[in-house]
Amino acid sequence: GSDLKSATNATLSKNIRKIVELARMVDPERETLHRAALRLQKDPKPRDISVSVTKPARETLLGLFLIRRGGKTYISRIRPNSPFDETDLQSGFEVISINGTLCETQSFNNCVNTVHECVGKVTIVARRY
Repeated sequence: GSDLKSATNATLSKNIRKIVELARMVDPERETLHRAALRLQKDPKPRDISVSVTKPARETLLGLFLIRRGGKTYISRIRPNSPFDETDLQSGFEVISINGTLCETQSFNNCVNTVHECVGKVTIVARRY
């Protein structure tokens, strides 16, 4: 009785935490929570992808918005019709590296500045969950 109830409550709590984390990663302008959940059901394994865009000048905006949660850097939003909008990156992806520099070893400001200061090729390696 009580062991089953405890196991059920633990599973329910785990699932609620997953839903809350998923909700934090969804960009409401591009994807509903339901669509994001369906996307994850189809391919639940994490997968790393690498994309590159060209940034002709320091002032060029790439349309990539980042956030830091739990020591990890994530894509919070990609502006429509921007250079990164034409890649396979999506909101909710964890950013592993920017131009070969691991994000986990850098402050959030350094990660953002790497994108802002770069001229030429900007390469993002991201993990899709």
